Amino acid sequence: MPIIPAAHRHLPAIHRLTDNAYTRLVQFGPEDLPDLIEHSVCVVGVKAKDDPTQIWGFVAIQLEPRPETLPAHAPDRAYVRAILLGKRRSPSADAAALLSAGLDHLRSREAASTQVILQAQGHWLQAPLTRSGFNLIDGVRYYKFTQSVVPEAPSAARLALAGPAELSILAQLDAETFPPIWHMDEGALAGLLFNSRMQVAYLDGGAVGYAALTLNGAFDDPDTASPSAFLARLAVHPRAQGQGVGRQLLADSVAYAVGQGHSPIYLNTQVSNEQSQRLYEGMGFRSMNQVFQVYVTEIEAT
Repeated sequence: MPIIPAAHRHLPAIHRLTDNAYTRLVQFGPEDLPDLIEHSVCVVGVKAKDDPTQIWGFVAIQLEPRPETLPAHAPDRAYVRAILLGKRRSPSADAAALLSAGLDHLRSREAASTQVILQAQGHWLQAPLTRSGFNLIDGVRYYKFTQSVVPEAPSAARLALAGPAELSILAQLDAETFPPIWHMDEGALAGLLFNSRMQVAYLDGGAVGYAALTLNGAFDDPDTASPSAFLARLAVHPRAQGQGVGRQLLADSVAYAVGQGHSPIYLNTQVSNEQSQRLYEGMGFRSMNQVFQVYVTEIEAT
């Protein structure tokens, strides 16, 4: 059955498929779908090209405006936001076909190489992603802090709340700290600042790290009476690592969350980042045995 670019005429059918899909990965809100169709690479599997009401599959790949702080050698980035299949469709064959078609459309419209990223759980994803050219490169492991005693830490740096004026500095720090796939640009950091308590660590007058803690209760446990907190970001520049700055930022965030009555505290880190895992485990965080796989493929413009 044909696979064609998604259009606004397909919106009602995509909404129905989103609600009733037998196989599903959805990383967008219903209100975001029109914009996703307009500005991203989206394809639908249709039963007939001239009938927008009958679709059996949908894939969306969202392009990211290139951050100014992304290293020049790094490719542009895009993210798989949806894989949806209807009844009696094969994840290994049909999802792979949809993904391959989406990548072909992306390849034909982009002027630069693009790294396409998907982060999710689900054993069913391995076959279609592998068949369409993705590789499993890492995982993201989740940790949880439930202790009542706040861990101690040295006062290696001066800590101060971040504001809009610091965002460009933190974006550059972020680019120099993390591999390009994990880098957060100034726009992403602005959103984080709006929703989080962001502390900046200063050594010798310069910013060398930051931590962003959210108290929105997004990870609330129904079995726990108190609201949760989530450490959305912890970054320490390589030149300042090993001096206790990360431990200080982490202890400060935990103390603030506990002081505000938010417990447990959650965070995540890359499976490959053993240094961060040692820090978190040494400060009382425990693995939740929950890992999201990170798949990547890179396409060259035609």
